[in-house]
Amino acid sequence: MDQIKNEINTYTFFLETNRGKRELYVGKMTNIYDIGDITPESSLLQYIPDFYIPLISIPNVFVEVMTIFKIDSTSVTNIIIESTRENILSAKRNSVFLVNINEELEKLLNELLSNPEVNFQYQVEQEDVPDDVTVDDQPKDKPSRTSGSGTSSYKKRL
Repeated sequence: MDQIKNEINTYTFFLETNRGKRELYVGKMTNIYDIGDITPESSLLQYIPDFYIPLISIPNVFVEVMTIFKIDSTSVTNIIIESTRENILSAKRNSVFLVNINEELEKLLNELLSNPEVNFQYQVEQEDVPDDVTVDDQPKDKPSRTSGSGTSSYKKRL
């Protein structure tokens, strides 16, 4: 929490398996909510999925994030659990961990957050495109021709 207050970039990582492939997402944290921080009357409930609302009074951590984006799943090797000094992939259960990241990943995240054009290009590069792509280029129908005053032209389609 002190990192966020001191405007030090702090991240939340989401690792999931999608169609057998590991996907890694990261979001810049803007706040952390601990037990008691979110009350049943809180306006923040609108941002919490309904199935999590009963859990707000149970010891849980809710994080507020912005700028969520997918990063190369090989970067997961650069995320180390602070308490065990093991790679995040060695975790036995899904949970919340305090982690450390190496300088290479930190530099990448800072660049992606500070430069929207670089972030966009990076996101495009993360998309899984097959090696063989076929483009079927079909011409559109031409509009009908009109003539008048000795000239002919195409009608503008609206």
